[in-house]
Amino acid sequence: MRKMILAILIALTVFLSMGCDKQVKEENKESLYEHGLDVIHLMSEMAQSTAFSSTYTGNESILNIIHKIGDGNYEEIKKVYMISFDKENLENMTELAGMSDELKGYTMQRIITAIVSYINAYSGAEKLSAASVCAASKTFVSNELDHDSVFIYTYKDAYPVAVTFIAGEDNSVLANGMFLVNESFLCDSPEDIQNFFEENGIAVNVVEHK
Repeated sequence: MRKMILAILIALTVFLSMGCDKQVKEENKESLYEHGLDVIHLMSEMAQSTAFSSTYTGNESILNIIHKIGDGNYEEIKKVYMISFDKENLENMTELAGMSDELKGYTMQRIITAIVSYINAYSGAEKLSAASVCAASKTFVSNELDHDSVFIYTYKDAYPVAVTFIAGEDNSVLANGMFLVNESFLCDSPEDIQNFFEENGIAVNVVEHK
């Protein structure tokens, strides 16, 4: 897992060009769960729009995958899981020795963001590319996020979606969303998710929602 994450960190360009330094003046009263839904709504529209997907790629195989993603029903949620990461475990997975605390924290945030692409990478380059085309983000202010985490939204008739919440300055939060198109990634229970990573220090909890 360590080598895969480091490789994705080098190649990943969709999320890492975004940051939490955008000006967000007022705190939004939506919950993290609701902010995630906002991102997913935009992603769903992306996947359903031929004009949008054709702007980013002319590869027919990738376009077919995007169209398949867009055919899903992203209104009926089954369960939502929150993945939390033990910082000490993340440090042990990577070579962070000699880094300042600031650089170490920044690197760990990039690793958490890259983990979503790590899941998709196992399904092949075309599926990873399709998911990257439909990736979306949102920046907002919230005092709800006490640690960087990933929410996984699961659906009855659609691909799961991962939304990564990364904390910035002054309670700003960056939410990055990506479809999980790796069909071998099972997420019917917290145990399924933990078994995929085969790593200690990953906690999975069900997010209560209305």
